[in-house]
Amino acid sequence: IQGEGLFHFLRQDSRRVPDWPGGSLSALRILGGSLPFGIRSRPVSRDFLLYLASRFASASAMTLLRAAIAWHVFDLSHSSFHLVLIGLVQFLPILVLNLVGGAVADSYDRRRVINAAQLVLLACGIVLFHGTRSGGASLSLLYVAVVGAGMAGAFEAPARSALLPLLVERDYFPRAVTLTSTNQALAFATGPALAGLVIAAAGIAAAYATYLALLCIAFV
Repeated sequence: IQGEGLFHFLRQDSRRVPDWPGGSLSALRILGGSLPFGIRSRPVSRDFLLYLASRFASASAMTLLRAAIAWHVFDLSHSSFHLVLIGLVQFLPILVLNLVGGAVADSYDRRRVINAAQLVLLACGIVLFHGTRSGGASLSLLYVAVVGAGMAGAFEAPARSALLPLLVERDYFPRAVTLTSTNQALAFATGPALAGLVIAAAGIAAAYATYLALLCIAFV
């Protein structure tokens, strides 16, 4: 059953369509179709919109940082080995600490966990920016900053994801998940593209400054 036939079927026999999360009615909400039985979608809350904006800025900042550091490592070393190694070092803390980060997000105030993690991310960005501007940037500095950012990200990401159910009502949750996933995908594409544009126009130090600006937006 497709198109108008599906809506006609739902209206003719409403008892066959339970309203469970992720069920037929939720699918219609996600698709933006008109809901049967006189049900109307609730308006999006201001807190949820701020959450989307903060998550977009944070994800864009992280992917920008990964792209910028990869470029910086290759510029300093001209070695494909270090380029592969820095990629491994970026994700190793997330793999090791992801379960710990989830447990912390469940046990403590999630906003405080996010704020603490973002302070570490800001500190890593400041170290990278200052080291680059002063001419003291080295491979060891980049590796240390990447490990610190990876550890902070392992706590920040689960806590931020766990905030979503607190910001939207149950009926709106499936659609909120879809919007959040789309928002995240756009951020993952925006970060590396922005890194390339900034590095080409103003250099690697400007890329780290852009990362700090995005983090400040996410923090606010």
